[in-house]
Amino acid sequence: MRGNEPDVDDNERFRQAVREAIAGSTLRAVAKDVGMSPSGLQKFLDGTKPYGKTKERLRFWYFRQAGFSSYAVEDAAYILRRLVGTLPAPDHGVADVLNAVEASYQRAGMFAPEWVRLIRHELNAT
Repeated sequence: MRGNEPDVDDNERFRQAVREAIAGSTLRAVAKDVGMSPSGLQKFLDGTKPYGKTKERLRFWYFRQAGFSSYAVEDAAYILRRLVGTLPAPDHGVADVLNAVEASYQRAGMFAPEWVRLIRHELNAT
């Protein structure tokens, strides 16, 4: 979201993700996963603007489902560059962030998400 603009983009992104999840499951199952009633989720899909608490549930569900990989690689790299944009060499800062993410996953006995590799590739290509 940008400045004081409405969060229409987020709502549409969340609606699309919910529709895709329902296509592979059911409204009831997705609603349960989001933490909403099926009728409340249907109202959201029909265009109702969610209240703050509902919006947070949707945001949490969305990023739990899609995670950072929901962004295009270029956008994800841009977001990470913004986090460390005041460094003299932001791409080195992004590489450090990626190293930290990778190390955290390794400590948990897991493989790092694919977006880590893709963003590294993006950094090397620029």
